Amino acid sequence: MPLFNTKLYVGKAIESILNQSFQDYVFLIINDGSTDGCEIIAKSYKDDRIKIIHQTNSGPGVVMNKALDYALRENIPFIARMDADDISHPDRLKNQILILGKYPQMAACSCNAFYIDSETEKIIGSSTVSNSPKLIRWEIRNGLRGLILGASMFQTKALLKIGGFRDQFKHAEEVDVFLRLIENYELINSLEYHYQIRFRKSSFSLRNFNQNVSYQFYALDCADQRKNNKFERNYEDFIKNPGLIKKTQMWREKKILTLWRNSFEKKNLKIIILASILDPRRVLIRLIRKKNLKL
Repeated sequence: MPLFNTKLYVGKAIESILNQSFQDYVFLIINDGSTDGCEIIAKSYKDDRIKIIHQTNSGPGVVMNKALDYALRENIPFIARMDADDISHPDRLKNQILILGKYPQMAACSCNAFYIDSETEKIIGSSTVSNSPKLIRWEIRNGLRGLILGASMFQTKALLKIGGFRDQFKHAEEVDVFLRLIENYELINSLEYHYQIRFRKSSFSLRNFNQNVSYQFYALDCADQRKNNKFERNYEDFIKNPGLIKKTQMWREKKILTLWRNSFEKKNLKIIILASILDPRRVLIRLIRKKNLKL
């Protein structure tokens, strides 16, 4: 669990892991240079499974690589990600371990999630995922979600094979890692709603969504370069000349994310319709996911 300035919520996040039905784990809480005292709350939990590591602020990718190094040293087969302001269902870990154990060719597994209000914790929306490896692969290759990083469990050996997370994708490290995983493995999801994402206006992803989108498309560009047996461009070169198609796609993605955020805040159906017109793929994918849920 990367820990960075989530004092108001970290207690609920920690307790949701301590209360898992699967209990045989090490809980790494890596304090990424917090300044609000949230690490004090983490230290207050007296549980032998909790190990707290401190580092200067370096980002979630560096945190995940520290967890990967630990798993390698301790011969731990799976790494689950937990965000410090979210909540995991008590059966989340058990369910994901069963799925990855049943399908060893799968490198990672996430699950469906609810969005909850940051203060009331009431459900205000949902984020669905597909359990079809083929559809997940298509989504990731086309800049759509595929898996939910905070709700993901990885096979340690798969992350090691691709070299873990990369620093140059600091605002979209999950996009790069999933793109590289599908070049070697398949991915899967549980259809259970075993995760709750806290919707905060001040969250990192919302405050920096312009940069998030730029790095997301940079990761997609790097994947295209690898596919064509070319060297990856550095980020600065990509931003200077992304190409007309990617430039248009980036503009559309930023507009859609803005509309999506506004739809949560204003509950305006017109905003949702406009976002759907801008990118009908999302509507189609969501309908396919909903069909899967009913099967």
